[in-house]
Amino acid sequence: MEYILRQSKLCLGPMSINIIDSIIDFSNKTGTYVTFIPSRRQIEWNGGYVNNWTTEDFSNYIKSKSRYVCIQRDHGGPGQGSLDDDGYESLKHDCKFYDSIHIDPWKKYSRFADGLKWTIDLLNFCYQENPNLYYEVGTEEAIRKFTAEEVEKLLYEVKKSVKKEIFERILFCVIQSGTALKNGINTGNYNDNRLIKMINVVKTYKKLSKEHNGDYMDKDIMIDRFSNGLDSLNIAPELGVVETKIILEDLKNKNLTEKIELFYKMCLDSDKWKKWVSDDFIPENNKEKLIEICGHYVFSHPCFNEIKMIEDGEIKHQLYQYLESIYTPIDAKSYYTENRKNVLTNEETMEDIFSLKEFPISMSCVPLDFKGYKYLDMVFQICKKTGIIQIKDYPSLNDMYIVPHNMSYGKIWDDLFELMSKKIDGIVNKSNILEIGGGSLLLASKILKNDDISSYVVYEKNSSKLHTNDERISMIKEYFTDETEIDFSPDIIIHSHVLEHVCYPNDFISVIKKNMKINGYHCFIVPNLQETFKKKYANSLNFEHNVLISEPYINVMLHNNNFEIIDKEYYLDHSIIYITRYIKNDVFQIKFPNMYEEYRNLGLEFKSYYENIVDKLNKHIDEFDGDIYLFGGHIFSQYLIKFGLNTNKILNILDNSKEKENHKLYGFELVVKNPSIIEDKKNVAIIVKAATYQKEIEKQLYDLNENVIIFK
Repeated sequence: MEYILRQSKLCLGPMSINIIDSIIDFSNKTGTYVTFIPSRRQIEWNGGYVNNWTTEDFSNYIKSKSRYVCIQRDHGGPGQGSLDDDGYESLKHDCKFYDSIHIDPWKKYSRFADGLKWTIDLLNFCYQENPNLYYEVGTEEAIRKFTAEEVEKLLYEVKKSVKKEIFERILFCVIQSGTALKNGINTGNYNDNRLIKMINVVKTYKKLSKEHNGDYMDKDIMIDRFSNGLDSLNIAPELGVVETKIILEDLKNKNLTEKIELFYKMCLDSDKWKKWVSDDFIPENNKEKLIEICGHYVFSHPCFNEIKMIEDGEIKHQLYQYLESIYTPIDAKSYYTENRKNVLTNEETMEDIFSLKEFPISMSCVPLDFKGYKYLDMVFQICKKTGIIQIKDYPSLNDMYIVPHNMSYGKIWDDLFELMSKKIDGIVNKSNILEIGGGSLLLASKILKNDDISSYVVYEKNSSKLHTNDERISMIKEYFTDETEIDFSPDIIIHSHVLEHVCYPNDFISVIKKNMKINGYHCFIVPNLQETFKKKYANSLNFEHNVLISEPYINVMLHNNNFEIIDKEYYLDHSIIYITRYIKNDVFQIKFPNMYEEYRNLGLEFKSYYENIVDKLNKHIDEFDGDIYLFGGHIFSQYLIKFGLNTNKILNILDNSKEKENHKLYGFELVVKNPSIIEDKKNVAIIVKAATYQKEIEKQLYDLNENVIIFK
């Protein structure tokens, strides 16, 4: 739930059952993370105007239908419901059924000292009710205007006054940039300097920024907010207006004036329109506008079905199109970093080698109903001064790692981690260990066999305790970034096959240095990329392995960051194990070597190799009369397909990961099956191009079916 809350760029109001269903459908099909933000008037413990649902009813409905959404109470607290109250009865139910609560006493208690006291009291109450909740603090401009200084004071005082555990569960702080809602439009004056100032305050406290009132917003201004660092934006009334307009337009097209008048009268009598209009608004002169603003409030009225003539299916279809329209500009501007400089030197020294058009940006396998594929041209570039090869554009981490794909390990990985754990054994002495990117904790499970390890902290966004649940482990479900500050001093920092995933590897090493103690150990495993790229392995360079961070560059980065190499071991053609120590001595900074000629030739050879191998494989496919499969729900298959592999006769992709079974390879419609499907086949061929794992996989396939033909 924390991950979904953090990744929800847009938080959407559940204004009606059609809107809720459309959001769930959109989220499931595109893999888009969404947070529902019900207000107390919409959904309440004793029923609200949306489908007459209680808090429990709404929660049960949402959580039975979606994998990608969560629920946060919007404006939880005193005076925020239909009646003036202290908010506690409502919060009791929110604590039981929701994932997060926006703590907002500011409508009733606008004086700063009073609002602060109520914020602290409500946080303490909710934490006591449910310690697993997350929170948002602050309020929108329409309720109480805040300055950046007041936002800072709010966070400072809350941090000082509540338990550390509570403050850490505050994910969002509301910031303001000068806008509010009135008469069905976004009013006020957007002030990007104010926005940036508030965002910087929130970042100081390691919180995410949230702005309310994202409704009716010009898309360029919305994009500008996100470009300036805003993390999330609320949209609610606009959704209700969109559905109301769909219903109203249908009535107008059918010339049903009596029903339109009835719709107007129902809205007028509800009085719900009054909070959204200015003092000079005259209802009888603005009947359609009043309906548009207020229509969604009466959808659950017993007589509303006498008004609505359009089918719910058509309403949902149009709402889905609307959701596509608001998410498209955000995605178009925010899902990759464009035209990067050399990631080691920050110089504009890159030139193109070759490119693969419209390559899928994730190496994942996704549910069968997933439709939100994103593609980028995979442009291979080389630096004229250092020779380092990197992919031109870098997709966002959220899009690349939409689901974990590090759950299954074979003998090669098991033996590698066994070797690494033995090296760690040799330096452990009542040590505190920090691992970056622990995955499913296979390496941790081996290292933690040593009883001299005191604590083991793991930074991993997509973590699971598949291989160990050792009580010494503390999981932090975050990325380890240049803003990471750890609150203990590790004796050993570990990472395995992480360095090649980071966007700026030199900066990554510098952050590790910042968190090291003198003579502390920095131990890590990297793929032997120079060797694997020479051998044309598809897992050498891609959107995830965005930089060919090979041994010559790693050695310079370590030296320049005061890491002394005390042990280095090569493991097959697969990996290099480094054991290094942080030394205090000042070191003479050395330059990166220039590998331009050698690496440019490797790049061109890589391209030529895959063009030739795919041509050969396509001939095998054309000539074979039997069942054909492709091995690897991963980059191995994606590379072959994007280099032109003919998939028309391929029945399925085979993969050993249980998590990938009956899912699709991202970017394609090929479904993944377990290799056991070939056991009884009499005439079967499998395409296998699996790098270091080739022999291991071939043996497995021959054990399943000795008559299998392997194309490679």
